[in-house]
Amino acid sequence: MIRPRSALALLLLLSPQAGAQPAGARDFLDRAEARAATLPAPATCRQPVADAAGIVRENPLPSRVPGEARGTTGGLGHRLLLVRDTAEGDASTAGTIRWAVEKARQEGGGWIAFAPELAGRTINLSRGIRLPSNTTVDGGCEGVVLHAPAYQTSLLVQNVQNVLVAGIRFTKSDYSEPDTRIADAIGLRGRFDRVALLNNHFSRCGDGCIDVVRSEVTTDPGRVSIAFNRIESHNKVMLFGVLTCTARQWIPECAQPLDHLAGRMRPMIRVSLVANVFLLTGQRHPKADAGAFVHSVNNLTVLAPTTYSDGRSGAAYGAAAASGGLIASEGDILVNPTAQARLGLGPVSAMRRAGDASTEADGAVAATATSLVGRLRVVQHAPALALAELAAEGTPIPVVDPTQDPTQLAACLLRFAGPQGAASPWPGICAAR
Repeated sequence: MIRPRSALALLLLLSPQAGAQPAGARDFLDRAEARAATLPAPATCRQPVADAAGIVRENPLPSRVPGEARGTTGGLGHRLLLVRDTAEGDASTAGTIRWAVEKARQEGGGWIAFAPELAGRTINLSRGIRLPSNTTVDGGCEGVVLHAPAYQTSLLVQNVQNVLVAGIRFTKSDYSEPDTRIADAIGLRGRFDRVALLNNHFSRCGDGCIDVVRSEVTTDPGRVSIAFNRIESHNKVMLFGVLTCTARQWIPECAQPLDHLAGRMRPMIRVSLVANVFLLTGQRHPKADAGAFVHSVNNLTVLAPTTYSDGRSGAAYGAAAASGGLIASEGDILVNPTAQARLGLGPVSAMRRAGDASTEADGAVAATATSLVGRLRVVQHAPALALAELAAEGTPIPVVDPTQDPTQLAACLLRFAGPQGAASPWPGICAAR
C-alpha cells in the first residue's frame, strides 16, 4: 500500500480527475510538498487596530498589494467594523456581516474584520453581498468561511473602487456541472477600479472563483491585483475581459481584435496575477478575453479536468488569451499530473482540435522563464503586443526565477498561499534559501 506523504498527495490519489500520473509530475509534487513542510511557519497576523475615534489609521495589508492595484487602501481611514456573530444578520443586527457592510456603505467606507473567536468558522449567506467603495474585508490569517448558495455571487464588486478582500475562505453549497445554475465567488462588474484580492482560499466556488468582466466598452480603467490566493478542486477558475465579442454584442473589430488594440479593443481591464496556487483546477488560469491585459507572475498551476455529472470531462488547460485579450507570463510553474497532453499557456486557437469550426479570434501571449512539469506546451502568439502592455505597467512586479529550481518556488507557494500567509512578505519569503 502506498501511504501518501502529504495532503496534496492524498488529494491526487483520491481525485477522479487526476488519472494516471506521469512519474515526473508525481515526483515533482512530492518533492515540493516535502520541502514545503520544512519551511518556517508563516508570520502571525495582527488584529487591525483602531485609534480612539475607532478609525483604522495603519495596517500592513495595503502595502502588500502588488502590480496594477498598488495604492489600494481599502478601509484605511475609516471605522473598524468588527463582526462578532456567525449569523448572517441584517443591516440592523449589530455585529453581523450584513450590519458591517451596511455601515461601511453609509459611512463612505469601513474596515470590516472578524473577532478572533470566529477564526475558521462559517458564515452561511442566504444571498450575496455587494461591497461599497473604500472598504476592506479582512479575514486575518485563519480565514473566516463565507458559504453561499451555488446560484448566488458571494461578493459583488460593482461600480465601486478602492476595495480590498483578504484572508477569506469561499465555498458554495453542493452543485453539479453542467446541470446546476451557478454563480461566482467574487464577481467584479461594471466600472470598478483599484480592487485587491489577497491571501484568500477558494474551493468548489461555483462558476468562476474570480470573474473580472464588463458588459460594455469603456475608457475607464479597471485595475485589479489578485495575489497569494489558493484555489483548489474547481473547474472554471477566472475569466477577465469585456464581453464585447461573446455574450453581449458583436462589433467588426472582433474579427481581427489584435489589429485594434490602439482603439476600441484597447485593454482597460488590467490584472496583476501574482504568486497564486491553483491546485487540481481545470481551466481559465485565467482566460483573458477582449479588453483585458494580464501580467501573470510566479503562479503555480496543477491541472486536473472536472468530471461532469453526465460523465463528460471538462476542459483542462492553463491560461489562454482570446478575442484580443493579452497575457504576459513571467516565472510561472505549470504542472500536468495526467497522462494526456495539455496546453499550459497560449492563444485560444491552440486549444482547437482538428476540424473545429470555432471562429473565436486569438489574443496575444508572451512567456518568459516558464517551468513546465509533465506533458504541457506553451504557444506564444503575437508576443510583442503583450510585452508592449507589460512595458506600460507602472511599478514593476518582482519576479522569482523558477527555472533553476522550480521545486523551491512551488514549495514556498504551497506553504504560504492562502490565508495562513497573509502576514508574509513577497517576494522575500520565497527568496533562495
